[in-house]
Amino acid sequence: MPQILIIENDLAITRGLTDALEEDSFVVTSKRDGLQGLIETRTGKYDCIIADMMLPSMNGRELCYKIHEEKITTPILILVTKGEEIGKTNVMEIGADDYITKPFGVRELIARVHALQRKSAIKMKRSIKTKE
Repeated sequence: MPQILIIENDLAITRGLTDALEEDSFVVTSKRDGLQGLIETRTGKYDCIIADMMLPSMNGRELCYKIHEEKITTPILILVTKGEEIGKTNVMEIGADDYITKPFGVRELIARVHALQRKSAIKMKRSIKTKE
């Protein structure tokens, strides 16, 4: 089963996402701040990371930079609060693969996670072929 890491300090959002993702056959782990999330990403067992932009101890921007500095290739979906000064270009510049604006529909978020998984699988296949 695919594994998802949620890094979100809002407990209600975390619970809602966890319930919806588990219904869709994902295994979910959650952390409440950026530093805990970074430490958890080092396990390498996740198929996707969902992280809020505004996190305690390390915000989403710093988290993305650190994840990429450490050569962790797990796709990252950033949760952005409506009105935050960040656009799709900025999200890609910090190393995220996609973003969704709060409030969002859970079905749309799950569809984006599936899309990131497909892209990641294609990249992995290409990487294997290149090495052969």
